[in-house]
Amino acid sequence: MNKNKIAIVIYFILMASCTCKMSLESVFKQDFIRAIKKYIREDASSHVSYLILPVDGLPYNGTKQPKGLLVGPLYSNIKSAYIIRLMSYYGKTVYIYSRNREFYKSSSVESPISYCSPDSCIAYDNVYTIDPGLNYMKRAALLYYENDKLYIKNDISPLFLPILKSQDVSE
Repeated sequence: MNKNKIAIVIYFILMASCTCKMSLESVFKQDFIRAIKKYIREDASSHVSYLILPVDGLPYNGTKQPKGLLVGPLYSNIKSAYIIRLMSYYGKTVYIYSRNREFYKSSSVESPISYCSPDSCIAYDNVYTIDPGLNYMKRAALLYYENDKLYIKNDISPLFLPILKSQDVSE
């Protein structure tokens, strides 16, 4: 009888371990998770959702392609078919962008996405824009590793956006 009880207990332990989801900590490095959480805590605009976006394939200025991941507010110009819910923190939701969503086990978004409200930023001199792509680049931070150390670059717009120079305008 004791052998049956032990076998049943082992069976249930194995079944429970098979249904456990992989934790965020087992996928990402702890310092990366801490950096994302710090970015959310220090976000002055207190956005409702954030997007982690790989920089591979983004247009860039200069000769050397930046490496790493961007984190910034999630605006509605990103198709939901390409984002995967990653975590919640302080009532905010963090998503990761992937064009290869079919490779992920949990590829569906469980609840409706709360996109950030349209925002404005200065594009040039006193010209404001509400373009979601520009807003993302103006508010995002670049997280990258160099020599096994995580670095965070907050002012990333010069890396990815065109640099406009003022010209003398004659009337």
